[in-house]
Amino acid sequence: MSCHRLLHTSIALLGMVAAIVPATQRNATAAEAAGDNYKQLAQSVTIYRDKYGMPHIDGETDEAVLFGFGYCQAEDYFWQLEDSFAMGVGRYAEMYGKQFVDKDMRNRAFEIPQRSKEDFAKLDPETQKLGTAFVGGMNYYLQTHPKVKPRMFDRFEGWMVLAFARGAILELCGSHMHVGGGPVPTSYGESKLDEEVKAATGSNEWAISGSRTRSGKPMLLINPHQPYYGFGQFYEAHMRSGEGWNFTGASFFATPMPALGHNEYCGWAFTTNEPGNGSSWRETFDDPDEPLNYRYGKGFRKAVEWKDSIKVRRGSSDFDTVDYTFRKTHHGPILRKVNDKEYVSGMVAKLYDALLSRQTMKSVRAKNFAEFRDSMAMQDLHLFNTAYADVHGNIYYVYNGIIPKRDPGFDWSHPVDG
Repeated sequence: MSCHRLLHTSIALLGMVAAIVPATQRNATAAEAAGDNYKQLAQSVTIYRDKYGMPHIDGETDEAVLFGFGYCQAEDYFWQLEDSFAMGVGRYAEMYGKQFVDKDMRNRAFEIPQRSKEDFAKLDPETQKLGTAFVGGMNYYLQTHPKVKPRMFDRFEGWMVLAFARGAILELCGSHMHVGGGPVPTSYGESKLDEEVKAATGSNEWAISGSRTRSGKPMLLINPHQPYYGFGQFYEAHMRSGEGWNFTGASFFATPMPALGHNEYCGWAFTTNEPGNGSSWRETFDDPDEPLNYRYGKGFRKAVEWKDSIKVRRGSSDFDTVDYTFRKTHHGPILRKVNDKEYVSGMVAKLYDALLSRQTMKSVRAKNFAEFRDSMAMQDLHLFNTAYADVHGNIYYVYNGIIPKRDPGFDWSHPVDG
């Protein structure tokens, strides 16, 4: 079976094109057999590199552009791409060792891998097609670069994009549940790495009205303060689709669309905020006849319990497998034990419902403020202050967040009575 590869010329010169040339004959891999469409997509996208190495991806369709975006991420920093997916699917301890077992426990408590597989299959066909094209670009890169040896994944699947998005939300919003101190942590912990990451994050943004500029046009600036390592570092690209969008921006590795940036008409930026996406509840398990029953109203509900295994690296090629029992109520998974009868559950609002890439696909097509505001109204972005400016002279700011509607009679800064 013949295949094709994107052959990039030197990135030191502006406008060097990524030509498509035939590769040598070899036996088909499983990835090729499952994704013969890769060749067609590769032939419909062109990648240029400017003098800074940033890719300019030009495709006939949205699908082709996202395929190219996945390819570029793999080509530029495959190590981080694989690292991000390992975090998203709850296999970080398998890659790095026992210090990250707690991270994987949290991921599994929220059933990120299982739910992401199931939910990806339920997405509308167009969204599934675009997600599959994005990881297809990564798989095509692996097919055409056999010297690259993955540490964990020989092939990526579309549901992994959903898993990474949810895993990242838990990293960003986990502390909003006000659980703390439990067996399933809501942050990295107080490690030296954690302190370095905290010191590197935060951000600034400015939007200046055209009435206050010499040119009469608005100005927009973002200084994202992202770390140089970890899932939160940005990847920048210019993406142009024959189906109607032309956007320059940045996103996390393993994310199929730039989340902030600009097109010809408008631009927007994000900075960190604390909107309080998470809630937590005190759950009482005191039914002597049924240990899984927990109090709700004047009666009981029955919790769901399941087992899962986490693989833990303990050497260059040795692993331990640790079995855990997880439990969840209708509020969310159990995250902390208070005593033999009291536990704390938690949940992040719309953890399983929000899909930022779906909102971004609408945002990048916005030609004016009304269209951009309509995209924000989809409420698929969990947090971040948002600043906006457009060529029509408008500037805009919103303290954005997916915040649950809560009974004001309770103090939601602590776990409330379940």
